[in-house]
Amino acid sequence: RVQQKLREIKNATGQNEITLINHSMGGLVATHAATSLHGEDDPKVPLIITLGSPMEGTHLAKIAPGQCARDMQVDSDFVKDLRKRLDNAEGIRFVHFSSTSDEIIHPQSSARPENKNGEYVLCPNMGHLGYLLSPKVVKEILRVLPKEV
Repeated sequence: RVQQKLREIKNATGQNEITLINHSMGGLVATHAATSLHGEDDPKVPLIITLGSPMEGTHLAKIAPGQCARDMQVDSDFVKDLRKRLDNAEGIRFVHFSSTSDEIIHPQSSARPENKNGEYVLCPNMGHLGYLLSPKVVKEILRVLPKEV
């Protein structure tokens, strides 16, 4: 669905480059979708911003129901595949926001995956939903967005 929505946005706006800003599981979904776009007519995603996204899984997913929770477990097949996608994501810059107090992301380093195109913004003492309400996060997002936005 994300890939289809990206194509719709490109067709509606004429913009070939689309930035994705995602919270929590959305960071995993966006990374998977953007690294799967390979068609000539597909839009490019030069920047993905993740806000408290368990890019390397979270142990708390073990207690949640459903396939999405199983996919977000540390060392799941989905997380292992995502790790490869991060390592091989040519032309995509990642900015990962993480916290020292995120109650959902365990280990907290999961929100700061090692990847050659990644940079990190630490938000000390921020809870998992705090990213969505924080003026600091807004300021940092504006800093990393392309200037023509």
